[in-house]
Amino acid sequence: MFFDRNRLNRGSVVPGIKKLMDQEKQALQTLSTLLQLGREAAAAPDLKALSFLIVNDTHRLIRYDRALFWRIDARGKIHFQAASGTSRIERNSPYIVWLKRVARFITEQQRAAPEPAKAQPVEQQKLSDSLRSDWQNWLQGSYPLYALLMVHDNTPIAGCWLERKQKWTEPEKELLQHLMSQYAQAFHMLELEAKQSSWGIGSLWQRVKDRRVRYGVLFALCCSLFLPVHISVLAKAEIAPIDPVIVTAPMDGVIHRFSVAPNQWVARGDLLLTLDDTQIRNQVEITQKAVQVVEADLRLSHRSGFQKREDLAKIRILEERMAEQQSKLAYHRELLARSRIHAELDGLAIFNDANDWLGRPVQTGEKVLSLADPEHVEVKLLLSVQDAIHLPEGAEVLVFLDIDPLHPLDAVLYRQAYEGRAQPDGSVVFALHARLRNTEKPPRIGLQGTAKIYGERVTLYYYLFRRPLVIFRQTLGL
Repeated sequence: MFFDRNRLNRGSVVPGIKKLMDQEKQALQTLSTLLQLGREAAAAPDLKALSFLIVNDTHRLIRYDRALFWRIDARGKIHFQAASGTSRIERNSPYIVWLKRVARFITEQQRAAPEPAKAQPVEQQKLSDSLRSDWQNWLQGSYPLYALLMVHDNTPIAGCWLERKQKWTEPEKELLQHLMSQYAQAFHMLELEAKQSSWGIGSLWQRVKDRRVRYGVLFALCCSLFLPVHISVLAKAEIAPIDPVIVTAPMDGVIHRFSVAPNQWVARGDLLLTLDDTQIRNQVEITQKAVQVVEADLRLSHRSGFQKREDLAKIRILEERMAEQQSKLAYHRELLARSRIHAELDGLAIFNDANDWLGRPVQTGEKVLSLADPEHVEVKLLLSVQDAIHLPEGAEVLVFLDIDPLHPLDAVLYRQAYEGRAQPDGSVVFALHARLRNTEKPPRIGLQGTAKIYGERVTLYYYLFRRPLVIFRQTLGL
């Protein structure tokens, strides 16, 4: 029986070639997955997305049962970022607490090592006694492996923890080390971008969530409550004249006509207003007629007194009547003169509107208007009794007029009322007076605004909680 040697050789070579081709195909697929994971890591938008990719998509290259990823901050503190198969890590769970201690132990060993660490399994014998005691509770039957993410100066910035039931091979370690190098570059770039925007609201909130930062901020706030500050209150302000001349009604009557307009400049002796003098003028005319009648009777008595002694006796009576009628005439003429009110000095006539006064009855002494010098003005302040504080003489005042709130006026407090007075709106206020520092160009009389009055120095705590404490005591009586 003859055998075909060439056919026999071909039958034994074909399976070997097929196996070699399968190995090359698998190697190419592994290399393609490695490159694809590197590109996806470089395209990650933020650290959270990259952490999710590391713990979940690394499974496409190397098989494992569980993966966890942690970050190392500038102080060397471990922060677990992600875990495979879950979207949230319970950072206070016993396993995470133990694993954090292991990660800290591994990181400290790497910092003390002269060469950069590679991806390698975790050996129970090399751990400390406290860490080995819990090994069986969490890793019984598993083979853990860790890989540190390091930058160019061999400083670990993060780490990856992998677990599975099979031992790790050398090719898998090499692949994992290459992949972690790509992850490290992407993580480092995203970390730099996050630091550049460290003044954003999100990163600021991350800092505030740190316990030491919270305690530091709380301590700084407590200390700031004892800082000395000037206590201040707000009051209504009005530009008012200094020592104005008040023009009042000299007698009871009705206002007939105004001869000046509001805020008009008047000179001394100018006519300001006139009261209705119809009745007074009639009285003057009647009294004049009575005086004329008495004068005629008196002349007649003088002529007939030489002949009749009875007429001579009436002369004394007529003279007394004459004096009485002349006194009445002088009185009525004086009332007639008083019905025409004149200015006693130069100044502005300050009143609201003439139409509000025309035909209005006034009593003796009732204020109608005032005369003031526009160059001598002050600030009149109305401070609510609820905002009243101790204000020393010479306290600083800033006046913000409504017509120009961006340029406040400096003033000095020089007088304050000792009791409050009721306002038309029902509120009770203290009247304060302040002098303007700059009097070169005084503001117009009547302008209104808001004034800020500075008191004594107090602590910031008292400044902030003075009103709440007052309300609390008024409500509860404590």
